[in-house]
Amino acid sequence: MPKKNRSKITKTTIETRQNICDDRFTRFMNISDICIKYDVANSTVRDILKRYQTDNLVAYKPRGGARNVEIQQLHTNYLKQLIDEEDQENIFTLEQLKLKLLTEFPNHFTSFNSIGVNSLRLHFDQHLQVTMQRVDEVKNVQSNEKEKRVYCQGLTKHGVRYMTNCVFVAKSSFKICVITGRARSIKGKRSSVLTKTKKSNLVSMIGAISARKIESLQHVIKQDESVLKEYFIQLIQCLDKTNQSMFVIMDRTCFESCIIQLFEQSRHTLYYLPTGFDAFNPMYTCFGNLRHYLKRTFDCDSIDDWVNNCQVDESECKKWIKGSVDSILQYNYNYKS
Repeated sequence: MPKKNRSKITKTTIETRQNICDDRFTRFMNISDICIKYDVANSTVRDILKRYQTDNLVAYKPRGGARNVEIQQLHTNYLKQLIDEEDQENIFTLEQLKLKLLTEFPNHFTSFNSIGVNSLRLHFDQHLQVTMQRVDEVKNVQSNEKEKRVYCQGLTKHGVRYMTNCVFVAKSSFKICVITGRARSIKGKRSSVLTKTKKSNLVSMIGAISARKIESLQHVIKQDESVLKEYFIQLIQCLDKTNQSMFVIMDRTCFESCIIQLFEQSRHTLYYLPTGFDAFNPMYTCFGNLRHYLKRTFDCDSIDDWVNNCQVDESECKKWIKGSVDSILQYNYNYKS
């Protein structure tokens, strides 16, 4: 079997990339002439020009790296205090410690992703000398049951009605596999095996559902603070058209703290779910159905086209919300939806 021709990979310097952009956009040279002039592949030149047009960058984009977040002594003392309060029935995970730290010091961190779980683990090893151990997740411990009961009993107290004045918001990510290419034998030629190439795409979606319809469903490409803020601005404008004060129920860990300011300036109220209790949010049931529907029917050029063409009946919305109400009735028999 002959060896493949593997050309030598050369990395261009920042001066060369700047000269390529100048030749193309200032001197209007052809791409083929630029490739010959600098002895660079056509695809490399096009990538350099595309990066310069979209991001106005000549240097390569940074690929990951450590977060520039410093855990101060004030944070260390608070984490040590939390660990000292642990017992056998109430064991904190790294994710829970991260959430408590962000809640206690909201102005010290720019976003929910400013500090990672791995950063906490390294900080414990270097500064607190804490021994961590893998434990099985316990979902029905006494503290969790108490938190569920407090949430369900508080619905009646605050006037929260799942079927009339609630909108449920959530964010979900899942993968789909699409067939990107096929190859068959030409008629009259020697037969060959059918080949398929599957590519896995990560789909991130954010949606809002009420008892009437899906209020909003959006494909999230860049998950940063500005995208989430723009989404909630549009959602609040949509809810204002109903001329009714609504409760927006969502998980506290999914969104940025800047969303709170938007709702403080509106007539709608944020109502947080207990962490990890997806049964009380029918939007997760909606995402489960959309995930299977997307995998069966995805044939559009883009995910945004599929989202725009997605239709959900009012009966389905009511059915999903009724399933969440049934879970609430286990802890609050007097609740009226």
